Amino acid sequence: FTSASITTAVDLTQAQTIGDTSVAIGKAVKLKSGSSGTAIKITNAAVSSAQVEISDNTTVMAPTGWAGTIQPPKTGSSTGTAPSGFSVSNTVIDVGDPGVTLLFDKPVKVTLSGVTGSVAYKPSGSSAWHTITTTCDSATNPNNISFPGECAIQSGSDTIIWTYHFTSFASITATPAPSNGSSGSSYSGTPVITYVPINQSITINQGTNQTSSSTVVLSLSADRMIAEYAPLEMRIGNDSSLIGSTWITYSPSVSWTLASGTGTRTVYVQFRNKNGISVVASDSIQVIAFGESAPETQEQITPELAPEPQVLGARVYADGTLIRGTDKKIYAIKNQALHHIASLDELRRSYAGMPIIDVSDSVISGYGIVAGAKIYGIGELIRGSDKKIYAITKTGKHHVLSLEELARDYFQKLIHNVPDSVIAQY
Repeated sequence: FTSASITTAVDLTQAQTIGDTSVAIGKAVKLKSGSSGTAIKITNAAVSSAQVEISDNTTVMAPTGWAGTIQPPKTGSSTGTAPSGFSVSNTVIDVGDPGVTLLFDKPVKVTLSGVTGSVAYKPSGSSAWHTITTTCDSATNPNNISFPGECAIQSGSDTIIWTYHFTSFASITATPAPSNGSSGSSYSGTPVITYVPINQSITINQGTNQTSSSTVVLSLSADRMIAEYAPLEMRIGNDSSLIGSTWITYSPSVSWTLASGTGTRTVYVQFRNKNGISVVASDSIQVIAFGESAPETQEQITPELAPEPQVLGARVYADGTLIRGTDKKIYAIKNQALHHIASLDELRRSYAGMPIIDVSDSVISGYGIVAGAKIYGIGELIRGSDKKIYAITKTGKHHVLSLEELARDYFQKLIHNVPDSVIAQY
């Protein structure tokens, strides 16, 4: 053979180290699926918990004694020396060739269904299991492994291994060090026990049942998300698959935008530390209205209808008066301008017991308009087309620069989506 399309510079005339063994390459064969770009899938009906995918046009390399066959996954034996602090669990598969270690010029995908936690491999001819310590930076196309290495990542309730070699693979379980008993027995040495995040949790808006805003605050936590297990990351999405969700630095509280529309909305999260990835956690909330649409439940409040004052035939309303047009949106008069009350919570919090006056739409359209835009009160949040969030201040507006600031200073505050002309007037 001449070469293989390995992305990093490798001298294939030299033996390659896999775990505690060396593999001298003497043969190379290019694998083709028969359909350009279609991966070669290798399965075994008797072992439904494992599946192998080899990219089209991948070159398999092997020692001179290789017979040219690749075995599908089959149940293997847990015999051999487990990594320090671990025991080999029930899931063990052999794939490739029992007599030799096969190498590939492109990483091969091995999926172990129902396996979470740490995994290990054992090269052909070796009696030692080796922990896979590298966490893939992607479940579909990892970029952080090089020939002839391997990495693993949890995807939901499965573990995906990307590897440049075919050997035996197994799930492994941490075994804590035994404590000294009253019999006087002793234990020397403390095994290194690594853990993936568990007991993952997500809570939307501190557990409230409903919201009238598309922007919510997520409270996030999981065990083993501490500095000891850094780097600590998470990914969040509105779809359970989390496809397209980007891994970001872990934070216990973030602002999040729900999927558009009303009804039940669910948010999903997954945590990752240096040892692996948690299973997906989720929480749901009922969205009853968005933006400036008042919730229907607002009609449950039965206000006292105040008489409409008139001066020289024209209606005059004092600051603080509540008015409502035929569209049932409620406005408060502020500095002789309209302030839209966009949520039932705001109505109860700031205007409890106040009467609401039903007025004609002509009053709404002509009263309380300043420079063609509604006026928003101090402390309210507004957002324009560039998605930047501002808080209204006495002197103008303040740009909210981070999710931490939003969660800390404006928790559960409604964010008004407004035209850019409104942003410009502050």
